[in-house]
Amino acid sequence: MNPYSAPETSEPLAIDANSPFAHLDFEQVKKLYYRSCNLSCIAVLQLLGIVLICVSLLPALRPNSSALEGPESVGYVIGTLSVPLLLLVSSVGIFKRTKWGRILCIIFCILSVLTILGLNILGLLIGLAGLFACFGSPQLFGPNRYRHGDLKEEFKLRKAAMKNAKKARSR
Repeated sequence: MNPYSAPETSEPLAIDANSPFAHLDFEQVKKLYYRSCNLSCIAVLQLLGIVLICVSLLPALRPNSSALEGPESVGYVIGTLSVPLLLLVSSVGIFKRTKWGRILCIIFCILSVLTILGLNILGLLIGLAGLFACFGSPQLFGPNRYRHGDLKEEFKLRKAAMKNAKKARSR
């Protein structure tokens, strides 16, 4: 026996009746927690996309660049710079778990899925994961949403309770 290990109990943890997760079983809490993690990853990937788009535009934005000649190229640069701005707004909405953030995330994920026509497999995977997370867990968005930290804590508690119950049964 390890004297430094956490104390163990053979009884499963009781679920608090006042908890917002009292009506959910372990599998539902697990799905919500993993989808919440997926949404955070999607937001980070959108921020990475902003950086990549801006870096790809740097050569065109040099003062002596020939890419800015003509009105159509200026319109292209302005249009291309609006995409990172919308991605930034979408990322903020996803991090804050707002309803409009969910809508923007769905729009950008659909656009990512449609990039399969350009054989962009990474965009397809990101888009599918985002759509799966957004459509599968609307309760993660809006004013009465489940917060990520609360989900994480509940998931860890229930996982420990399941582990302890499994150990008790094996004895």
